[in-house]
This record gives sequence, C-alpha cells and structure tokens, in this order.
Amino acid sequence: MATRLVQINMKAQDDSVLGRFWAEALGWGVDSEGPGVTNLEPVGFAYPDPVAVCIDIVARPEAKR
Repeated sequence: MATRLVQINMKAQDDSVLGRFWAEALGWGVDSEGPGVTNLEPVGFAYPDPVAVCIDIVARPEAKR
C-alpha cells in the first residue's frame, strides 16, 4: 500500500492570524475544531479526496527557540 501525505500540522503563537494569512494566500477556506486550532482546506474539499494536503495550525504560546 502506498503512503500519501494528507495533512500538515504547524504550531503558531496565534493560530487564527496565521490561518487567515495562509487561507488568503492559498484561496482556501478556514474552519476550527475548537479553541487554539485553525484548519485550512480548499473550498469544496471532501476528505479523503487526494487533490490537496490540508493544513492544521495549532496554538502554542511558547516562543520558538
């Protein structure tokens, strides 16, 4: 069975700001499954459609080192 990338997980101090930036840059939709999590996917996307790799941005309050 082949492996295929379906999702990217990114950490950010402010998930909603970074999510809005990438959604606008890619022309994608923004959703959230709860506080501190922003989900990005192409408009009209239905999992597990292989046309895109979705992005989850998760809040992480600690600064990057």
